[in-house]
Amino acid sequence: MEQFYEKHGPYYEIKMYDNISHETEPNDTIATARSWMPTIVTESGHVLGSNGVTTRGSINGSTDYDYYKVVIGAGEMLTALMIPKYAIDATGISLCLVDANNNVILRGDLVTIDDVASVLLLYTNESSSSVTLYVVLTYYSNYTYKNTVGDYDLFLYVK
Repeated sequence: MEQFYEKHGPYYEIKMYDNISHETEPNDTIATARSWMPTIVTESGHVLGSNGVTTRGSINGSTDYDYYKVVIGAGEMLTALMIPKYAIDATGISLCLVDANNNVILRGDLVTIDDVASVLLLYTNESSSSVTLYVVLTYYSNYTYKNTVGDYDLFLYVK
């Protein structure tokens, strides 16, 4: 897998915009969740993009939810990074990981990467088998600008 990354010292850099797709509606529920369809098979047999997948999407008002289905193999880690078009939306767009019953497993944290406000979620599957989970984006109910369109780039990567 090293051929897909740039090595910087002992670390490899993931290229976020290597594989860009666009959100398609409807994807407002678990039943209509957009499957994450990357392109490379890992040693453990799971499919992922050479450098993950970046999806360009929008939250269209306070009632819109965007669901993305991900399968995470045993011992693998999901990285989900949401970069909003406008920095203020990093405080207003919720990034969560939920199970098939819509129970929240983990919420993303507000981070700053190269002076850009973003939301980062890291999840490691510590079970002995694969799990199917859903990355969900929506506006927080108390967000001032929740009745506007919030454009974002969502980077998903499993390794």
